[in-house]
Amino acid sequence: FEKEKYDIASEMTNPDAIFVNLKIGQIAPFMRRLRELGFQGQFFGNVWMMTNEIRQQAKAPYIQGAKFALLDSDRPSFTKLAESKVGSKPTSPFVYACFAMLTTLLQAVETADLPADNQSIENAMNKISVVNLPDENLAFINRELQYNLAIKTYLDGELR
Repeated sequence: FEKEKYDIASEMTNPDAIFVNLKIGQIAPFMRRLRELGFQGQFFGNVWMMTNEIRQQAKAPYIQGAKFALLDSDRPSFTKLAESKVGSKPTSPFVYACFAMLTTLLQAVETADLPADNQSIENAMNKISVVNLPDENLAFINRELQYNLAIKTYLDGELR
């Protein structure tokens, strides 16, 4: 984010907030550069803002107060199940998302017409409206799980 490459300051009209939806390697430099140019508003972003690269820079002043949404994976039964199978607590909401989607697929396979083939599994998947997980039931609409969201904030070098 060199000024010669793109004069971001001339594009800003001092907004109250900016939603950051960039590639992982671009998030921190973008936020740092905007702070250098005087942006004092709030940063909002998606789950990519919780990557290790950003966490390592969490004490940096330009990241303080940044907020982002991610799926709420703090589920006691799921955590206990994961710990029993792999020996450690899941550290990423992506693990929960993979578990939920695999459960959805298994639910479709179990209800598919026999002999189960690609078409019968797809048909069964289209009939699913709720996916039963250990801690919750999630709506399944247009082949998308409807996760509960959590909002996280970087404060004092920690993710809260």
